[in-house]
Amino acid sequence: MEPRLGTCGDAMALPLLWGLTSGKVRHGFELVPDSLASNGLKFREGSLESSFLSPIDYARSDPSTQIVPKIGVAAAGGALTAAIFFAGGLKDISTLAVDVRFPSEVLLAKIILMEQWGTTPRFVPSDSLLDAVGSRTDAALLVGEAAWKAAGTSDQYIDLLESWEDLTDLPFVHVMVAVKEDALAQEHIDALRASQQLGIKTARNILVDRSGELGISLETLDRVLENYYRFELDEPALESLTEFFRYAYCHGSLTDLPDLKFVEPGKKTASGT
Repeated sequence: MEPRLGTCGDAMALPLLWGLTSGKVRHGFELVPDSLASNGLKFREGSLESSFLSPIDYARSDPSTQIVPKIGVAAAGGALTAAIFFAGGLKDISTLAVDVRFPSEVLLAKIILMEQWGTTPRFVPSDSLLDAVGSRTDAALLVGEAAWKAAGTSDQYIDLLESWEDLTDLPFVHVMVAVKEDALAQEHIDALRASQQLGIKTARNILVDRSGELGISLETLDRVLENYYRFELDEPALESLTEFFRYAYCHGSLTDLPDLKFVEPGKKTASGT
């Protein structure tokens, strides 16, 4: 049976996945597309052996869960992949519309608003985030391409990644790859890495086709990819994960601080493959 890999359609993760989804990289996965939040639920319930996950869902998974080393999406302040758009003043925000498909970014908003602005608004799940601002909520949290689009028409926002960088001097990790212990063979890990390397080399080409849909110019896309995005979990990204989990714990969103456990290179699966 092929191990199931939870995937997502978010633009920021496309370069990591493109080799797998396009068939450019041979792999032995059953690809299961869904949102990051749904991936987290499925992974914890056991219906996925591996998945692209939001970091907070890794932290809430079984302690034996492992991270595929080096693979992920991290962004520095200025990438604008998580931002709060508002109509009035930031300190006047009492309600915030959020997209629950992005649990780590929702938690990041909670942390930043409390740590830097001393405010704790009520979070309101919403499908029409910008439409909610001014009518049903005071502000909206937008993530990924939604934030890029909105920034083209509004300058009333705070870039949460810049705020996170001010707080920690680190980038923010949006996506990582987690696996059940002993669930994958080395060939599966190699396929994930091959797709990552292909995506790093061709990220611009992969995203150019969606630049119009994303609402950003090619110039902006080039600037974001060159200056702000990293499609890997390097040392600063790992430090950021540790800090994020610490803040999550301090703000009551985690009951324990998770360790970062990694898949060991060359380790065979329980079945001996």
